[in-house]
Amino acid sequence: MWLTVLLLLVGGGLNAAYSYGTARTVTIEVTDKERVVTKESAGGVDSYYLVSTKNHGVFKNVDTGWYLKFNSSSVQGRLERGKKYTVKVYGWGVGYLSMYPNIVGIVE
Repeated sequence: MWLTVLLLLVGGGLNAAYSYGTARTVTIEVTDKERVVTKESAGGVDSYYLVSTKNHGVFKNVDTGWYLKFNSSSVQGRLERGKKYTVKVYGWGVGYLSMYPNIVGIVE
């Protein structure tokens, strides 16, 4: 049991370090946005949002507990193609692993 607790604490610490250690603010110009459905079932669907940009590649837009962000649908709705935004993001983009930095907020 102690080993399980220790592994959970270490894993949570590494996840927090990744989330906050890679955070940055960037200015993007939206070229496209989409919703990707990963699984459909009788209980609903699992999905996430992608935002393609002119100058910084692709970003994911998903909810995250570390930043208390639970409004990814609203963020996706606010983003318009052809417009520039300053956004706060975290994470690395590794295309061949389908990993993208996550948008955690639009800076006003």
